[in-house]
Order: sequence, then C-alpha cells, then structure tokens
Amino acid sequence: MKEEIKNYLEQIWQESRYRVIGLFAGLFIGLAILIFGFWRTIFVLFCGSVGLFIGTRLDEGDTIFSMLERILPERFNHFR
Repeated sequence: MKEEIKNYLEQIWQESRYRVIGLFAGLFIGLAILIFGFWRTIFVLFCGSVGLFIGTRLDEGDTIFSMLERILPERFNHFR
C-alpha cells in the first residue's frame, strides 16, 4: 500500500511538477492571507522576490556595487 502511494506520487511529480508546485504555492499564499492579511502577505512576497533577484544576480557573478551602478542614477555615483 505504501509503495503504491509512493509510486503514484512520484508519477504525479514527474508528469506535473509545476502544477504541484503551483498548487502548494497557492495554498501557502492563501493561508498566509487568511492569517496575516493581504498587505502584510504582499509585503513578505515582495521582500522575498527582491531577495531572490539579488541572490540570482550574485550567483551569476555580479557584485552589489555593479548592481547599484546600473540601478541608481549617475548623481549617486560621485561617492566613488
């Protein structure tokens, strides 16, 4: 019985991985909205997205200073 369930779940994971991830992400976000409220949940998701963006850039070899040079206007670069 346990082996059948395990095989079934592995099959679903292999065939519909992103649907399963989307399902659990939606359930998590819905639960967070019910517990914490809409705006607090949006704030946490925004902070997580910013962290993911920065982490991805650092993994690709960027530095914090090169990211700031691209984002900030030229007038903020006079501190160098």
